[in-house]
Amino acid sequence: LGLTAYVPTETLERTRGHKATVIRQPALRGYVFVECEPDPDEWAKVRALEGFCSSIWATLPDGTRQPATMAPNALAEVF
Repeated sequence: LGLTAYVPTETLERTRGHKATVIRQPALRGYVFVECEPDPDEWAKVRALEGFCSSIWATLPDGTRQPATMAPNALAEVF
């Protein structure tokens, strides 16, 4: 779709016996963050992707609901 997707990861050290292994795994399993415009047509393309199950919704002050959004750099600040 030409969109940018983000999967925040965390680095963990796993130890089995005397052997330690460093791995990277998703910090929030099952979640993918997609950078797109809050445009119904673009959002419909994201929802149509294979494997898409649901999204996190936000209720606006006027009572309408829409997919939750984040400021452009907010994800990088958290992770």
